[in-house]
Amino acid sequence: MSDLKTQCEKSFYRELYHPDGGKYALVQDTVSGRIYMRKTLAVFNTRVFAYLQQHPDPHIPRVHAFWEEDGELTVIEELISGFTLDYLLANELLDKAAKGDVVRQICEGLAFLHGANPPIIHRDLKTANVMLTDDGTVKIIDYDAAKVYDASEEKDTVLIGTKGSAAPEQYGFGKCDVRTDIYGVGIMIRDMFPEDEAMQRIAEKATQLDPKNRYQSVQDLARELPEWCFGKYAGGSGAISKRRGGVFGGEHSHSLSGKDFITTDSLPIEEISLPVGTKLHKFWPIPGFRSGKPWKMLAAILGYFFLSGIALSLNVTEPVADTVKNADLWLNRICFLGAELSLVDLFTDWSGIWHRMPLMTGGGKWVKCLGYFLCLTEIVCGWTFVCVLIERTVLMAIH
Repeated sequence: MSDLKTQCEKSFYRELYHPDGGKYALVQDTVSGRIYMRKTLAVFNTRVFAYLQQHPDPHIPRVHAFWEEDGELTVIEELISGFTLDYLLANELLDKAAKGDVVRQICEGLAFLHGANPPIIHRDLKTANVMLTDDGTVKIIDYDAAKVYDASEEKDTVLIGTKGSAAPEQYGFGKCDVRTDIYGVGIMIRDMFPEDEAMQRIAEKATQLDPKNRYQSVQDLARELPEWCFGKYAGGSGAISKRRGGVFGGEHSHSLSGKDFITTDSLPIEEISLPVGTKLHKFWPIPGFRSGKPWKMLAAILGYFFLSGIALSLNVTEPVADTVKNADLWLNRICFLGAELSLVDLFTDWSGIWHRMPLMTGGGKWVKCLGYFLCLTEIVCGWTFVCVLIERTVLMAIH
């Protein structure tokens, strides 16, 4: 009966895209037409996914179905449109207040997991396992390492986690509990706010080697967050603050919002937004100003002046009439400056447009190198074509 149920459930989902035969694939519900993410896990805890399926939360990817077959677990969950936190931090796309709001939302998500009975321990909290959706909602992803807390265990039987963010008890020095995830949050805070003394103090306590010396609950940690973590990014009717209930209320309280979160799992295929990494970025702040660090902004200003100086130093040497010469000169200068800014865009992911190009969104190192080469060729050829086209139009207008 179990095998029949599994085969029946599998038949509802049609595979659309399965890169490299890995553990992730895009599938479509043949009845509703909606798109989901399919994951195949070799290490798993079915109790975790059963709880997540029965208790949806805005900060956790919604689990729609799962089944065990041949020693592996297949999970069908919502397809999230957004960016991983490590991508956003590496490209300096979040200011201080936005990063503070991300930490606040991570605490809310953990309050939900730890509020289960018994608590669910993620055990692999890191920036790569946190996503920020297009509407600004934080999602804690990847539950391969997650487990249900067992008070009878003296230490974990399976050692799992990521080097650099895993707590000491994950190396066999004890058993994991909610303080293991608090350690992971502390590592993220330490790396996200290297120059903020208040956040560094929080990180220091959260990452103590002995769990007894850490925050004993994520609510305790959240109460210590500075006021600016609850500013404009925490607005809206559903947001919580230090002065209201939610994650900072009772011991297991995690009710966050009355707002309905619209995600791709609730949309038909024709209404789904662009895939991860294809959204264009805001024009401001420009590269060099995105982190808000004075030395980077100063370096950017000098760099932009340098690029402008190179463009303005161009001259026309051909013997032509003064009117034509002046028009041609400024045309060349403008197009050259445009090409320079396009290069800045390419290498800093300023607008995000170049990373929508073929070979730029996947593949290995050499594939991406080829992608960059093709983008460079497009920039040179494109601006040359624009310059020649406008030049001929100006010449026709003058004559």
